[in-house]
Amino acid sequence: MIVGAAAFNSSITRAETGLRDEIFALHASPVRGVKDSKRFSSHDARVRVAAKIQPYLVGPAGLGMVNPQEINEHGMVWAWETACTRALDGLVVELSEPIILLMDGTVPAPVPAHRHVTQFYQPRTDNLWWPVSAASILAKVKRDNLMMDLHQEFPHFGWASNKGYGTPAHIQALREHGPCYQHRTQFVETALSR
Repeated sequence: MIVGAAAFNSSITRAETGLRDEIFALHASPVRGVKDSKRFSSHDARVRVAAKIQPYLVGPAGLGMVNPQEINEHGMVWAWETACTRALDGLVVELSEPIILLMDGTVPAPVPAHRHVTQFYQPRTDNLWWPVSAASILAKVKRDNLMMDLHQEFPHFGWASNKGYGTPAHIQALREHGPCYQHRTQFVETALSR
């Protein structure tokens, strides 16, 4: 699950999770409150649910991050593919083959040839498949924590609250202070041209 793709700044983050077979097979989540990561009322609530997800993983989640400099240089399609690859490579446990990859989206993920992966994907699966919601929550917590850290360095952009998205206050701060190294050039240029 990719989070932060539409933000003006910072990394995009993708999470891949390896679930124990008996947990994966459950129709409903064993963790109360697992839902689309955007539907939480607060960051703290999302963090609490993320902590409850951890025991059901076979190992640490694979988190694939692509920084803004890479996005500026290579573009969003490359960034999405790279985040997918990094997340899969980040799964440190040896998962049984074949791997089943559930995704929110309309296109398959680029999977290294040596991995035996069956993919199922469709839009809004974070509302349909609880494992996708779980990965979404883990990725969003990681990115939101990064945004709160970056807010300490750049408080005038309001990243602790807007998480880097193009709110009117963020756009106004860009007009007043200009972008910083954490901004995505193309996104900022488009926003400021309006």
